[in-house]
Amino acid sequence: MKTWRFHVIPNSHLDREWTDDFHFTRSMTVKFLDGLLGILSQSSEYQFTLDSQTVPLEDYLEIRPERAEELARFVREKRLWIGPWYTAPDMNCLRGEAILRNLLMGHAV
Repeated sequence: MKTWRFHVIPNSHLDREWTDDFHFTRSMTVKFLDGLLGILSQSSEYQFTLDSQTVPLEDYLEIRPERAEELARFVREKRLWIGPWYTAPDMNCLRGEAILRNLLMGHAV
């Protein structure tokens, strides 16, 4: 009998302005991150990947600034994986300068 090992990588894809307007997306982001922080607080082994973007964190912290340290702690503990991009690069409108600035902004956040 063969034994299988599966790895589940919980992640999200939060597009700030892809299909819905900014305010609707921000509302979804706040609800989502509130729930995620609750899970991270309750389960010490849980990890989550935030789709390589950091801009959802800025949107969230504009509404919930009191949770900044909690977010930072989970990032430091390598339980919440963020970045390296500020926003997800779009393959149709990229130039070298835009890619570099997006990456630099993502690292700054």
